[in-house]
Amino acid sequence: MMNVDGLDEAWRLLGMTSRSYSWRMHLFSLFKEAPDSYLVELLAFAYLAQCRCDPQRTPSYFSALVTLVTTMGVAAPTELQTLVLEERNRGRFSVDNVRELASVLGFGRDGALGVEFGDDVPDDFVGNAWREAAKKNRREANEALNVLAQFRGSKTLMSLWESEKNGKMDLEKALSTLDVPRDIDEGILITVYSMRVSDPRAPSRH
Repeated sequence: MMNVDGLDEAWRLLGMTSRSYSWRMHLFSLFKEAPDSYLVELLAFAYLAQCRCDPQRTPSYFSALVTLVTTMGVAAPTELQTLVLEERNRGRFSVDNVRELASVLGFGRDGALGVEFGDDVPDDFVGNAWREAAKKNRREANEALNVLAQFRGSKTLMSLWESEKNGKMDLEKALSTLDVPRDIDEGILITVYSMRVSDPRAPSRH
């Protein structure tokens, strides 16, 4: 059995203990007569049940699951690795993800803002941090805003993100609006855009 020192909090968050799951899938204690698949299902069930009962703390529960599966390494059952992947595809994020994305907006000990992201930081401050970060990398800034809004459960920040998402013109829409071919050179695209802005009646390529 692998060393599980320091993982007690992860087990506790999922309502389990290290004794209720064997790292090498060898069965012991109360479950030593149970099949390996039962232990996999037990951990998966514990995670999903916690998320259903307390959805606001889903990032904490997902963090616990990721911690345990990551620590298992190559010994982690395929079913659990798949669960983590599926949850990520559903937009789940861990506490570490929140910390990393907060740094995109300048938060953190070494961040440009000089403050840590926490409950004491007003939504307006986060919004302004996003606006500044978006000037450098809009895609990363938008991803950070989305995750921080969900993590905080902030309607204000989520509304800001929704406005950005709904108001943003993507490449497909831009090409269609300007009536230009998809493989157009970027320089020509900028020229066409400039012409349309200066003279909306300017003819298209047709």
